[in-house]
Amino acid sequence: FSEASRNIDLSYDNATTDRLQAVMTRGCKYLHFSGHGHPYCLTFEDGSGGIHWFSVDQLKALISGGLEDGKPPFEFVFVSACHSALAGQTFVDSGVPHVVCCQQESQLMDSAALSFTRAFYLALAFGKTLRDSFEIGKHAVASCATVLKPEEEMEKFMLLPQDGNHDVPIFDAEEVREWPRRKKNGAANSSCSNDSLPTPPHGFLGRESDMYHTLNLVLNRRFVNIVGLTGMGRFSLAAALCEYIDDRKSTLLFDCIYFVKSTLKRPVVGKASPIISLHDELVSLGKVEALYEGADLDEIIKGILFFFKQTKSLLVFDKIESLDGTSEAQDFHFFLGQIFEQTKDVHVLVTSNQSIGSPSLVSVGESVYNLGPLNFRNTVKLFAFHCPHLHSSRERKELLDELSSHTGMNNRLAEDNKIAEKIKSTLGGGIPAKTFAVAYEITAEGFQDLKCVEEDQAVEECQELTSAGEGEENAKDETNAEESQELTSNGEGRENDKDETTVEDNQELASNEKGQENGVDETTAEKSEELTTARGDQKDFTIERVVDVD
Repeated sequence: FSEASRNIDLSYDNATTDRLQAVMTRGCKYLHFSGHGHPYCLTFEDGSGGIHWFSVDQLKALISGGLEDGKPPFEFVFVSACHSALAGQTFVDSGVPHVVCCQQESQLMDSAALSFTRAFYLALAFGKTLRDSFEIGKHAVASCATVLKPEEEMEKFMLLPQDGNHDVPIFDAEEVREWPRRKKNGAANSSCSNDSLPTPPHGFLGRESDMYHTLNLVLNRRFVNIVGLTGMGRFSLAAALCEYIDDRKSTLLFDCIYFVKSTLKRPVVGKASPIISLHDELVSLGKVEALYEGADLDEIIKGILFFFKQTKSLLVFDKIESLDGTSEAQDFHFFLGQIFEQTKDVHVLVTSNQSIGSPSLVSVGESVYNLGPLNFRNTVKLFAFHCPHLHSSRERKELLDELSSHTGMNNRLAEDNKIAEKIKSTLGGGIPAKTFAVAYEITAEGFQDLKCVEEDQAVEECQELTSAGEGEENAKDETNAEESQELTSNGEGRENDKDETTVEDNQELASNEKGQENGVDETTAEKSEELTTARGDQKDFTIERVVDVD
């Protein structure tokens, strides 16, 4: 629309079912929905960073509930989501004469959707018909350098109803000198300027889960502290969170956000206090009156509190550890206590390297969110995004797929994988600042070595296995030698035992033989004595008989 410079009113809003109903109530003529799709659902936001799965039947009920006198809710709808044919047909059934969507069975590449959308709306803005604009969008996809398989992607777009008359333009707007046109006072549409909000770093990624959890803490707790080591990305997360909230003022809690950046050096007493920095920002925005030079800190705090009593605001203070050991630290803790005591709808987010643990915050409590390293996949994605040796999104994706295939990351179980650990360590260990530095400092040779990590790891494992095998062989040989020695010793022992037994047996046999011989001699002597005695007895008996006869 900026390139066409036509007098077209355009408004953006986050995709919640409440905002869709509000758009229908206001009587918006043309609707563009951008989000994730499912064969039977569209994904809306739930108002706290989560997904609201909204079924096609629920969509049909919402649309039909807002119809007046049978009039269609919109004159044109673009459902830019995967698997969106069923949702598109739901709008057609409700009477919408022109609907662009995606085939029901197809997933749509982001690059294809972006290429189609740009060319399609540019053609519409210049007064082309819907059918011509649709064909222009398809051919833009076919010729896009960043779309894989462009011939397949271009055929995924549908224009419904298929038998409808789409040879009509929908925009007939006059040309304007500047688009979008500024308001008379030159201010933005929002009630609060966000010029003070920092921009998240280029290529900020991998913190979606951290964003979700931190957002819910900020929405439900009045004091949140993002705690992490230097280089972990505390500032980046806080900046991205503020941008997310600022884009969703229509549904989230806060009307305005004030971000007080940290100074790299330690604060100068009375000149670099975050309290004074906040006051100066409010003065520049015309929210509070400027005080005389040298005004007391109590007067400054009083002016700040008076303003915030009437607002729903989020205050963000970055890297407050720079105050440690200074008088400004005590003043800041006192200021936080006053904020929580005298306001109802002001929340505070700080980043630090440790918990504050101040007694002045007992009434609200400190909710600490510990920010840890990126996982393996996001570490590789961050490296690939910044690495100058990769020149396109296709090359980045190929590197991610290649490293992931080596480590089994497709099933998200690679954190214990040795190859994944080595790659992650090489890329900074998941610490974003280190990964960023590695990406820009790595040489062409180092980049090639990174892609060969799997081969290097295989060699190392092979060497380890070889060493382990040699160790086992040596151990086996030593065991065999020991067993042989034991067997030899046992054999010698047995021989000695046998010899000793033989000697003992011989000695016993000799003793027995001698004993037997002695026994024979003794027996013979005894028998001789017995015979002699017997003969003597017989002689005596004979003499006695002779005498008796006589």
